Amino acid sequence: MFEFDEELFKDYYAGLLDSLFIRLKFVGRVINEDFAIPAGIMRETAFLQLRMCYETIAIGAIVAHNGTGQIDRLRREYKPASIFDELSKLNPAAFPEAVTVQNSAGSKKLVPIKPQLSRDILVSAHCKCGAELHHRSLKWTESTERPISPADFFASYADKLRIQKNAIRTHMWVHMYRLPSGQIWIGDMRNAETTGSVVVRAS
Repeated sequence: MFEFDEELFKDYYAGLLDSLFIRLKFVGRVINEDFAIPAGIMRETAFLQLRMCYETIAIGAIVAHNGTGQIDRLRREYKPASIFDELSKLNPAAFPEAVTVQNSAGSKKLVPIKPQLSRDILVSAHCKCGAELHHRSLKWTESTERPISPADFFASYADKLRIQKNAIRTHMWVHMYRLPSGQIWIGDMRNAETTGSVVVRAS
């Protein structure tokens, strides 16, 4: 049975968007070489954060379309493989829609923009991040015999990180869900840079 507690969803989903914003900001710092740590560790950490961004988006979609009754179960059983198996069973239309907010005749209007992500792209990107994480061993990361210069790191990986980060940011910065009930909910991360707060509201 579909349960939907609006206040619970609002608080829970705002927490998901907060974590998404923080992870994207971290990946941006890595791309900008804002850390004095081994390049291999930076690479692994950045791809891990992107992977967790995809998991966060997947959880949001599951809760939005299967109901807030799923929250306790997802908190108890955080298994990425199960999360993405569940996501793959959702109707593709259940995925958040990327929108922009435009002023029209004194009111604000949600206008769809070109999607950067979809259900299937999310599943694929999550797998690719896992491959990036595991195709090098920790020994290689720490090796003194094969030192990794920052220039080599950024030449090899910065573009991959930047493309994925920008796709997530563009698609999720302002987005909306059409719930099974027909109700529309909006996730808005535009003010997070200045106020530290995201907005989750029913339309």
